[in-house]
Amino acid sequence: MNSNAVKCMIVLLVLALGLPAQKGPSLQDSQFSLHGFKAGGVFPEEEAEADAAATAWEISGESGWMQGELVQLRGFLLKLHNPQKGGLIIRSPGCEFQRGVWELKSDDAMLLQADGLQASGLGYDVYRKDDKLMLVVRSTVHIRFHKGKIKNIKLN
Repeated sequence: MNSNAVKCMIVLLVLALGLPAQKGPSLQDSQFSLHGFKAGGVFPEEEAEADAAATAWEISGESGWMQGELVQLRGFLLKLHNPQKGGLIIRSPGCEFQRGVWELKSDDAMLLQADGLQASGLGYDVYRKDDKLMLVVRSTVHIRFHKGKIKNIKLN
C-alpha cells in the first residue's frame, strides 16, 4: 500500500470515528399488523400464603396492530382463571393493551361472564393496583346474577 492510500485510510477512519452515530429505525418504532394475537401468563397470588394458587391470564384478539408496548386489538377476549377462586371471561369488540404496565382500556361495550353472574357495560379499564386486578366499567352497567349459581361467587 502506498503512502497516499495509507493517508486516505487514516483520514477516512478519523472522519468515521468523529461522526456521531445516527439513530436509525428500530423495532420499537415499527408498527406490526396482527392476525390471531394471543398472549398469556400468570399473576402471583395477592396473599402471601404458601398454599395460594396463582391466577393465569390469557389475552387474545382476532386482529389488530402492535407498536412498542401498545397492542390495539379487535375481537378482544380476556380469560382469567384461578384454581381456588374460579374464572371469568371479558369480551369486547376492541381494546388497547399496554403490555409493560398490564393495562387494558376501551370505549367499546364489554361483556363479563363468571360463575354466578354476567355483567355488561360501555367503556372499561382493567389494571393492576396493589397486586389486585381492577375492572372499572365507565357507564351503562348491567349485572345479572344466576339464581342457581349465585352461591358459587367468590369475593376474595
